Amino acid sequence: MSKRKIENITTLPASNPPAKFKPYDKTNSVSRLKFFITIVNQNHAREVLRILKAHESGLGIITRGRGTGTREIYDLLGLSDLRKDIVFSIVKADKIEALKKDIAVFFKKESKGIAFSIEISSVIGLSIYKYLSNTRTIGD
Repeated sequence: MSKRKIENITTLPASNPPAKFKPYDKTNSVSRLKFFITIVNQNHAREVLRILKAHESGLGIITRGRGTGTREIYDLLGLSDLRKDIVFSIVKADKIEALKKDIAVFFKKESKGIAFSIEISSVIGLSIYKYLSNTRTIGD
């Protein structure tokens, strides 16, 4: 068996040193997220989605609902239709106040409804955060 000399390679060329890692929150603005729920009369969810899109919400899910109150309660409150659209969305916390104002204007002009937000305390993973906060770019 022949013995070959093994060259000692201890250094790599210094032409492209590895980039130093910087956390995402140090290079980009990170905003808290809120779960925003809107309940409107049936066939009014598209307008709510339009308002949400104007406030940079990247996620909107529409489901159908039905009121559970009695006819007497609905008549007393001035509500006519039991069929509802429920819109679930994720919005940045700094956009919530302006969104509430626009939704209130929509409720006065077009539809009756209710809207509220719930704080999201944590999200697992940077990719999920980028998706929910609508800050994803091509290749992320």
